[in-house]
Amino acid sequence: MFIRPLVSSLILFGILLLLHLTGAFIVSLSALTAFFMMLSGLILFTYIFGSGHPRLLFTSSVIFFSGIMIFLSNTFPVYYAGKDYIAILSIICSLSFLLLFINDRENKKYALWSLIAFVLFCVSLNSIMALHPRELFYWFVAILKRSWLLLAMLFIYVMYILRK
Repeated sequence: MFIRPLVSSLILFGILLLLHLTGAFIVSLSALTAFFMMLSGLILFTYIFGSGHPRLLFTSSVIFFSGIMIFLSNTFPVYYAGKDYIAILSIICSLSFLLLFINDRENKKYALWSLIAFVLFCVSLNSIMALHPRELFYWFVAILKRSWLLLAMLFIYVMYILRK
């Protein structure tokens, strides 16, 4: 089913890695890994979406989003001495659970897990930024002023999830 495209992307990764090791193709190994993870995750996701395999769908979306995070960390290096791993892991899980919910709207626990992981992302991001509670309050008010429409849509989304 999805083995042939996955094997072809693995062969492409091998060729690019061989070209990289010989010096004919100058790109970092982490960029190659990110490209392979995004390509493989996307291929798996497109073949598994709607097939009723939530574990494989979750795994493929985690692979895809991990590739995106590796690419973003190489492109825009931001170092917080290891504190950002919890934030990265929680946003990857949040997005993956959201895709599971989009795939199976009957199963509300995926949306709830997505929301919990997103809250964990926000809390861990706050600990990385190390804001004083008063600064956090002003920051939150500024976000409310700028993105009230997005927050209203998020509220409607949560109400849709919690309805019976």
